[in-house]
Amino acid sequence: MSRLPALALGLSIVLLVGCALPVEPRFSESASSGTRPAWTREDLDAVVTYAEEDGHGPVQDTSISRHGVVVVFAETVISYGVDPVRRVWRHDLPGEVVATALSPGGDVLLVRHRDDIGPFGRERLLLVDTERGRVSVSETVDALEETAQVRLADESTQVTLADGVVEVSTPPFKEPDWIVDLDEACEEGGAREIALVSNASTVLSAHGCEGEDAAHVRALRTESGTVFWEQRWEGAEPPRLHSLSSEQVTGVDGDPLTLLFGEGTIGDSLFIDARTGSIAAEVAPWSQVPELSSHLEAPLQDSEAAPKEIVLFDPLPREGRGRLYLAAARALIDDEESPVALEDLDESLLIDGELMEHLGQWGASPDLMFGRLENSLNEALG
Repeated sequence: MSRLPALALGLSIVLLVGCALPVEPRFSESASSGTRPAWTREDLDAVVTYAEEDGHGPVQDTSISRHGVVVVFAETVISYGVDPVRRVWRHDLPGEVVATALSPGGDVLLVRHRDDIGPFGRERLLLVDTERGRVSVSETVDALEETAQVRLADESTQVTLADGVVEVSTPPFKEPDWIVDLDEACEEGGAREIALVSNASTVLSAHGCEGEDAAHVRALRTESGTVFWEQRWEGAEPPRLHSLSSEQVTGVDGDPLTLLFGEGTIGDSLFIDARTGSIAAEVAPWSQVPELSSHLEAPLQDSEAAPKEIVLFDPLPREGRGRLYLAAARALIDDEESPVALEDLDESLLIDGELMEHLGQWGASPDLMFGRLENSLNEALG
C-alpha cells in the first residue's frame, strides 16, 4: 500500500472517531402524551414487569425521571410512561452501557456506553432529554475505571469519583474542569468509605481516613472546585450522603426519606441547602408545625454534633417541601404513640382511604394541599 492511501485511510478513521454520528431515538408521540411519570412503588414495579417481557433481555437498572421510568438493558435504554405502561422512547446502542446518571430534577440522563469504533479504552458519552429521548451531546471520551461512580450535577456537568479523586467536566468532556484528591485531607493513609452527592451549585463528599478515627465532610463549588465549607468530627464514622429530589418515590430503594424515617435517623440528619451549601437552620414542616418536634425529632440545626446522615436538598421548590411534609405525616400516623391518626387528616389528602404518596397525586393545587396538610397536623398536635 502506498503512503497516500494509508494517509487517507488514517484521516478517515480520525474523522469517524472524532465526529459524533447523529443519534436519533425511536419516539412515540402518542405514548408521550398518554402516560405520566411514576408516583408510587406500584408504578415502578409495573414498569419493571413490562420491561422484563419487552424482549431486550434482563433489566440492568432503573431511574425515575420527571417524565417516566428509564430502564437500562445491556445495550438498550428505554423510557416508559405509566398508566398505562407504554414505551415512550428508545435508544439501541452499539455497545454495552457502563454507567447512567440523572440530573437533579430528572430532565436529563447521562449515558456512557462502550465504543467499539476507534482507539481501545474509549467510551461514548450521551446527554439525553428524558422527555423525548433527544440527544444534545454525543462525545467519545476516555473509559472510566470499573469502580468509578458517576453523577450529573446539572444538565451538562459530569462528576466522577475514582480512587479517591473527584473530577468535574463539562462538554465536550475531553479534560476535567477541576480535580480534587480526597487523600489530601488525610494526615496519613488514604481516604476510605467515600460518599459523594452533587447539585448544580454544590459537590459534597464525606469520608474517613486510614489510620484515623474521624469523619471528614467537604462542600465544593460545582463550577470551580473551591472548598467553601469543611468539617471534621473526631471519633465519628463518615455520614451517609443523600440527595433529595422531587421525582423520587416513597418505598423505592435509594429514596432518602424512606431510609431516614424508616430507620429513625431523621434527628441525626443534617440538611444542606444545595443552592448555598450552608446548613439549613429551619426545615419544613418542623419550622411550620411547632409541636411536631415533640413527637418527631427534628433534623440537626448545626454541625456541632457528628451527623449520621447528610441530605443535600433545595428548600425552595414546593416538591421538596411536599415530600418532607408527606413523610413526616406518614411517620406520625404509623406511630402508635403519636396523637395523629389517619382520620385527623383532611379527606382530600387521602386516596382510597390512605395518605397520598406523591406530589403528582395532588393534581393542580399543591399549594392548597400544603395548607390542608399543615393545618391538619397543627390541629392534631394541638
